[in-house]
Amino acid sequence: MRLFPPLCRPLLSPLRAMCSSPPRHEPPYPRPSHQPAQQPCASPSSSAPLPTAPLNSRSRLVVLIGTRAQLSHAAHVLDAILRGTTCAPPVDVPVLPHPSTADDQLPALEMLRPATAAWEPQSPRGAKRIRSLLARQGTFRHDLVVDGRLMGRILGPRGIWHMEIQQRTGCAIIIPAPEAECGAAARRDRTRLFELNRVLDEIPEAERSLHIARRTREHKLAGLCGRCWMMAGHCVCSAIRSLGPLHTRKVDVHIAVHYKEYGRATATAKLLPLLAPDAARLHPYPEVPTRRVRVWVRGATPAGALKQWVAEQQARVPLLVLDGTWANVKSMARQLGDVPGVTMIHVNDEVQGPSQFKSRRQISAEKVSTVEAIALALEALGEEDIYEPAIAALELSTQAEMTQGGVLPRKPDSTALQSSMPSESLVAKDGSFLHDLN
Repeated sequence: MRLFPPLCRPLLSPLRAMCSSPPRHEPPYPRPSHQPAQQPCASPSSSAPLPTAPLNSRSRLVVLIGTRAQLSHAAHVLDAILRGTTCAPPVDVPVLPHPSTADDQLPALEMLRPATAAWEPQSPRGAKRIRSLLARQGTFRHDLVVDGRLMGRILGPRGIWHMEIQQRTGCAIIIPAPEAECGAAARRDRTRLFELNRVLDEIPEAERSLHIARRTREHKLAGLCGRCWMMAGHCVCSAIRSLGPLHTRKVDVHIAVHYKEYGRATATAKLLPLLAPDAARLHPYPEVPTRRVRVWVRGATPAGALKQWVAEQQARVPLLVLDGTWANVKSMARQLGDVPGVTMIHVNDEVQGPSQFKSRRQISAEKVSTVEAIALALEALGEEDIYEPAIAALELSTQAEMTQGGVLPRKPDSTALQSSMPSESLVAKDGSFLHDLN
């Protein structure tokens, strides 16, 4: 027996829709779909649908608070870190004020789960700071949803990158923890969201730039020299410059320094630009020249086999050198392995004895430091005037580095001898190093 005739079925459709609607405590946001991210809504309270970018259970909410200019800068920096791009910042990032609330407590921050339309509540930790920042005149709020697997690239070790981005942009960046991690009660908050759903395997270039900028600022605050990366009392720049300046006839040296090696006192590639400022240049990786590169100190071709070829070239030949640990150089080599026109060379045949780099023990007798490898390669390519000054500079730098680290004691009469000598004469007759006090 039918309780409802067929004519009544159209009337039941609205009733069924009302009965099947979600509970009132769940916000009527659309279910997420695997579509590309859309632009944020014009206003959180508008009737336009929120973006339906794909989210996952690891997604985290990042709250930016600051002026429009600070929000635009911070949003560009975070986007560059997550995507690994170095494009110019946009003229204006769409930033709208967050709706104010009359409640004493800030509504809890929430994000969308992938399987349901329910909102996962966030803990109210940091709500007092958010309220105080939003109370300032001219301050706005901008929300981002970031894949949780990429949060390490924003936070960094012990939150270094997080603090660096805030100091660089002047924008407060708050990353609330989910309620499940803190166990705190949370309430719902309708916020506008858009997704940065980009996963990269390589370290973004923007992160390298931040690392180098942080290392440079640390050097200035600690009173370290910006060229030799030593403490001011152990600077070797003047001593090494007194050995030159040197010039090369055919070869220009470009040294790509890994961003983790850049700024270390034990790095030896920094010595060559002090010896030959017109022929050698440091490039923080990955900003290395790839145009007209022909020779590379790594591979299977002996460097001496290219001596005649270098002499026959009308233009100067760039020599690209990778500087870093073995693991760092391997990753750099994989990225540069497909560059057309690159000839990989080695200097194994040129090594005649153990390395003069005494600060670090080499794993085998034929292993040498970066500056020694460059000097051997230049000598094999026809630049015979570089090797001996480079080894002398290495000895000066090694002795200063070991003295700075407390391995070697400082000579008590070095200050008295220095005061009676011109600033250019920084090497004693017995070969000991006297640093420049002027």
